[in-house]
Amino acid sequence: GRMNAAIPGLFEPYVVDGAHVLVWPERMPMGVSAYQIRRLADLMSVIGTDPAAKFTLKRNMGLYAYFLSDAPPVLDLVSMHLLERVAEVNPAGHHTWFGAWFGTRAGVMAVMNRRVLRKWQLLQRLIDRANRRQTMIRFGISRYGARDSGKERLAVIRRGEALAWLEDSSEDAFCIRDDRLFMRLNLDPAWRVWADASLDVTHRGDAQRKRALALSVGLLLALSGVSFGLLVAGWNIPMALRLRVMVLFAMATGLPLSGLAVTGYDDLQKTRDVLLDGGRRQLVENLRAIEGGLARFGRAHAMRLARLRDSFYRPGEPYDFPAFAQKLFRLTKTLNGKSPVVLLKSGKAFRMEGKIERETMLEGISIELIRRYNRGMGLSAKEPEKFALASLILDDNTARKIMTGIIRARGQLTHLNFGTEDKFSCTDFILGPGGSAEGVFFVTWEPRDLALSYLRQDVLRRQRNLAHSRLFAIHDWDPTRSVPADALDQPWLRRFVERLRSRRTQLFDEVVVNGQRWLLAGVPCRELQEYLLVQALPVDRLTGPVDGLRSDIIWGCILCLLLSLGVAAALAQQILRPVAVLTSGVDAMRDGRYRTRLPVQGNDEFGALTVSFNQALERLEELSTARAFQERLFPAETLRAGGAEITGICQTATELGGDYFDYFGIGEGRVVILIGDVAGHGAGSALLMAMAKGFVSVESRRNGDPAHVLAGLNEMIFSSMSRRLMMSMCYGLLQTDTGLLRIANAGHCPPWIVRNGADKAEEIRPVVGGYPLGTRRNIVYRCEEIRLGPGDRVWFFTDGFPETLGPRGEQLGYPGLAAMLMKADGSDTRARCRDLHRLCASWRGGAGQADDMTAILLENHAAG
Repeated sequence: GRMNAAIPGLFEPYVVDGAHVLVWPERMPMGVSAYQIRRLADLMSVIGTDPAAKFTLKRNMGLYAYFLSDAPPVLDLVSMHLLERVAEVNPAGHHTWFGAWFGTRAGVMAVMNRRVLRKWQLLQRLIDRANRRQTMIRFGISRYGARDSGKERLAVIRRGEALAWLEDSSEDAFCIRDDRLFMRLNLDPAWRVWADASLDVTHRGDAQRKRALALSVGLLLALSGVSFGLLVAGWNIPMALRLRVMVLFAMATGLPLSGLAVTGYDDLQKTRDVLLDGGRRQLVENLRAIEGGLARFGRAHAMRLARLRDSFYRPGEPYDFPAFAQKLFRLTKTLNGKSPVVLLKSGKAFRMEGKIERETMLEGISIELIRRYNRGMGLSAKEPEKFALASLILDDNTARKIMTGIIRARGQLTHLNFGTEDKFSCTDFILGPGGSAEGVFFVTWEPRDLALSYLRQDVLRRQRNLAHSRLFAIHDWDPTRSVPADALDQPWLRRFVERLRSRRTQLFDEVVVNGQRWLLAGVPCRELQEYLLVQALPVDRLTGPVDGLRSDIIWGCILCLLLSLGVAAALAQQILRPVAVLTSGVDAMRDGRYRTRLPVQGNDEFGALTVSFNQALERLEELSTARAFQERLFPAETLRAGGAEITGICQTATELGGDYFDYFGIGEGRVVILIGDVAGHGAGSALLMAMAKGFVSVESRRNGDPAHVLAGLNEMIFSSMSRRLMMSMCYGLLQTDTGLLRIANAGHCPPWIVRNGADKAEEIRPVVGGYPLGTRRNIVYRCEEIRLGPGDRVWFFTDGFPETLGPRGEQLGYPGLAAMLMKADGSDTRARCRDLHRLCASWRGGAGQADDMTAILLENHAAG
């Protein structure tokens, strides 16, 4: 009755009792009967729990045409919470909204006609109520350009003038006329809300503003005087800079200081808002981190299964499959898994006793995995095809992709989706002594069970570790699966969750619980399906520092801020102009524009600094030219000779590197491979590289013996270089038709070989260790000979690789480098070299490169 009296014709409510018999209204409109009401209430009250009710509603749509349209949004109604079932119906009809609520003793259904509402009618009712409750501020709503009505003619005229001024100003939202404050808020292009407030002229704050002005001027003068004294006493400051700064401080004493209090409080409020925004971001990041932890949780399960499998490997003894199966069954119960199975390649299976649902598809795939794995490793025995049916099923393209994916993901928790089945599975092989797969085991999890286990462990653990914070994981439709289980017993959380369910996006809110204000953040999960994550944090934990300092430090902070801004603006005109010139030089240096020259502005200290900077740019230009020359010494393309493929990549740590590498053919199926490291960096090192390249290029064609060439190069260094330079070098000579590789080493890192099919890299140590070039005059070098087979790889590298430092300062070392050589992968030798550099960069963890790093990969494809 009150609703109809407030806005007649807006609502049509129908009230039923517990048996869904119509109670009110006594008189129903045309086209509606008590039978319709009872039948519609029967269906709507069970539509969320009885799927048949939805189809019954669709079949009898003509019976409820007054309430629902021809295409009712039944699915929308089902997805909504029972207490908030409201959906739009009959978009072109009279009744535009329909809602229902049912309890144990009564129920309500209602339709609402939005066409009854006039423009901003509900807002006008709220304004009228506010005006009746207080007299300090009057609110109103009107069209633009319309004349306001009022009892006091003078007040109406004054308000009209103020609103007209605000309409002409697009930026201002309020203005003061005499002793009244006028405000306006645009609703749409035609309507506005206005407010008219009376000001108390006895508390305008004139005394406070005068005190703030006097205090600000006094503090500013004191700071200027102290700074001036320090500048005069600091004799090490250049005179030109001292004079300019003194002028600037004299200018700063005349800065306007009005409005400091308002600005300060506004800044603190903005800081508070920033802290709240930061708190919201932190809450969302924390919730996303919780959701992303499901993968780590799954990896922990997979690692436990792998450790259990490895614990049954006994040297010289067969694998104990029955004992492993028993332990696997017990561990599966601990991990809340399902259907653990151990399958042998003979077809024998170990399963849990009792009525356990069999994973027929996974078992067939697992048997086929054993066969394909052994066949791919070349270890398959000639056995009759016992599983022809599984092979036929899995021979199509889609099944091959599934098989490939499962093999790659063995030993990991994998999300599988076979049609209507959605689950997680962990599958892994049990290998025999010869490396063949003797069996396979797998364990499955239901996604919702795995998510619940993870949340119970992780959310509760985080709840204990996070002080003053509360975490909740709410299940969409089963409250017993929420963490904690009684989370929805709290009304404030239940209301927030209902809003989060309806929006299905991240949501923030502030609520008051037991007199304390809390900041809420909620996100719908993507990985943890069917769950919503909510975290609550006390607001005073975020804004406490700002609220406590508001009245203590506002004057000092605002004065320092304004002083800094004024000084910075003056410095940009008086002092920083020469600094700007130097900054442009820094930009040119960073961009590699070394031919840039800075204009010299005067003969003072800034002028001398500019001259020195130009000299530095000239030096860098020389270094750039030397670097370009040095890069031309290195081969740019991959060398393919016979069945051999050779590629080298050098990454320097400075502008001019000290590493050198080269490879070239010398005829008769012979290829020379050089790699070296000159002590130091700079132009001298680059010159020594150029001399070494020229000497080796000529001498190797005369006599390609590695020992002879290194001895001649050592003699050339002693006879040609006035300043002693040391250089390590490794010289390789490959006979491409036979695969014979002869290596002579002059104090360089020995190369490593990776045989085809080997599981580790081997170091090629020289027969006799040679001294680096340039250390002794008469040195005899000897050769080491190895024969390469098809697929063998030889890595030549400099000491920058084993001496690479990790994040904690530990060196990679030769064992670590050997492991990286096995991991380096790619389609060709250049891709593998790049991958080796990428692995070393990952080992550094973002740290800079300390030394030059050069690597050459020789890969033999021909038979020896």
